Amino acid sequence: MILRPLNADMATTSVTFAWTPTRTANVSDFEARLRERVARNEQLAQERASAEQEMDRAVEAAEERRAQEERERRQRQDARHAELADRLAELVEKVRDLGSSVTVRAGWSASGEEYLARFATVDVRPQRALSVELDRDDDEVLVRWHSAVGESLELYHLLEFDTGMLEELVLQVIDDDLWSGRTVPPAFPGNPD
Repeated sequence: MILRPLNADMATTSVTFAWTPTRTANVSDFEARLRERVARNEQLAQERASAEQEMDRAVEAAEERRAQEERERRQRQDARHAELADRLAELVEKVRDLGSSVTVRAGWSASGEEYLARFATVDVRPQRALSVELDRDDDEVLVRWHSAVGESLELYHLLEFDTGMLEELVLQVIDDDLWSGRTVPPAFPGNPD
């Protein structure tokens, strides 16, 4: 804004202006509101940082829980594998001791993670063989029929399979009545025929 004298006499006269702010109250209100908003923003930033830390703690706790659950599941799997391998080894010995018309081969794989057993009939019709693989690291029980009437395969998780199912399979391979007149292998334990 440019100030000009109103007349020529005023051009040589010095004029003093006194300015009194009329908006002092408005400026003070603005500064107060500005400080208030800045303070609120800082408070929100602290709340966000706190919430992020809490979320990080919750994520860490959830990951630890999942890791613990996985360790416990793995321990159960390992225990089930050991239980099944021990029972299968016992069944192998019992079938061998009976001197039945079934030959048996069994043992651990070179890696030590699988226990394998194969029961095969000799001079029996229909010829049949049962293979059982207990795989600890892959969490699997693979059961397979090879027979003159067909082949079938079933895959179980270790924790879904139990020693009773193993016993039933060994009884099935030996049971001539079960196989008599069949056109397909019998159903695996837990499955409808």
